[in-house]
Amino acid sequence: MSVASDDGRQPGDSGDSGTVLERVDGLLAESGERESKTLAEPRSATAQEPLPALRSSRVVHAPENVRTGEALRGGEDVFRPMVRPSVPRLTILDDGELTVGEIVRLREHTTAIGRNAGTIRLPHDPQVSAKHAEILREGSIAPYLWSLRDLDSSNGTFVCCSKTILRPDRLLILGSRRFRFRLPLSATAVAADASSLQHPNTLLMDTKNVTANLWPALVESANPVNSAEIVLRGPSLSVGRPGCGNDIELDDPLIAQHHAQITRDLLGEWRIEARSSKNGIWVQISAIQLTNICRFQCGEQRFLFVL
Repeated sequence: MSVASDDGRQPGDSGDSGTVLERVDGLLAESGERESKTLAEPRSATAQEPLPALRSSRVVHAPENVRTGEALRGGEDVFRPMVRPSVPRLTILDDGELTVGEIVRLREHTTAIGRNAGTIRLPHDPQVSAKHAEILREGSIAPYLWSLRDLDSSNGTFVCCSKTILRPDRLLILGSRRFRFRLPLSATAVAADASSLQHPNTLLMDTKNVTANLWPALVESANPVNSAEIVLRGPSLSVGRPGCGNDIELDDPLIAQHHAQITRDLLGEWRIEARSSKNGIWVQISAIQLTNICRFQCGEQRFLFVL
């Protein structure tokens, strides 16, 4: 689902290394089909090549950075600006929609998002901070880069990703629930717990915690007092709906049958990777480079970014 940027760079991020944004090409399939049909329409002989009397013996080739798309296949490409920055489209998605909503064109160097301040204001969403996030245009010459940065918001800024590294205390949205990734106890603490089991005069309040603390966990963050806790007991765990053969079952209408896979690599680093689903996996970020056709969320408002 991830692709390199137009200049060959892989979609990385400035503050959250290891996160690869979701490439939601499928969401724009219908518009893509319309474009393909237009390109596939037969051209007249006059449109394909000049009349013999007008042919020139000298061919002046366009610069390599202009010869793209149809031009490379011998057709006629459409005009695109060469000097000024391109204008991305940011869709403020309607509730329950994946591609439909209010479209804002990003012509400024900085586009701020907030509850009561900024270019895009969301006064009806109490989970959006007064100054929540901003989109920045970076670079002095094309191709320009676009970045999303959280402005220390209370509830965080999230991106939909195809895969990411699970860092300590990082927040994830799976379905309609938020989880915080908690590392296992330190080696010293685990050794102390194990040592106490060898002494009969030592009484543990709950010996199950010793085993549980050997593994990291996803702790539901909505209710800190009585949080659900999912212990990751194993190096590879599937996440999905109950009754579908998953290691971790989440009874949530926004979870797909096979939603995600959590793995631990040879270096002991934990990662989560999305499977095919409408709602995907969302991870909290501080700053990240946006790629073409990706989604992010502030409060309970989701956005679609198209370059």
